Amino acid sequence: FDEEIKLRNKVADYYNEKLDQFVKIPKIAYKNISSWAQYSILVNQKDRDKLIKHLQKFNIPIAVFYKKPFNTLDLYFENRDLDFSISLILSNSILSIPMHPYLTRFEQDLVIRKIQDFFK
Repeated sequence: FDEEIKLRNKVADYYNEKLDQFVKIPKIAYKNISSWAQYSILVNQKDRDKLIKHLQKFNIPIAVFYKKPFNTLDLYFENRDLDFSISLILSNSILSIPMHPYLTRFEQDLVIRKIQDFFK
């Protein structure tokens, strides 16, 4: 497991290096590590669906987790009047790109290049 965490962080570090100028990348606090269950990026709300379609054209799998902020779920109806505007913005801006410890540099470069091309 420790080796897989190292490999996941290597994948994440490469994404961070190559995507930082194009999307908002996840930040891990100094001296912390992540298990990188997902690698999620933030894009402008108006661009997200277009970017998803763009990546799908090249068979690049993406996922949008937590499409609805929790406060909008029926379970939390008592909190509907509270301001969760940041959660709403994030739920419409986030998407996860391929992430696993055995992602090859070739596969990563394809994902990176297609994201970069979209924003150029």
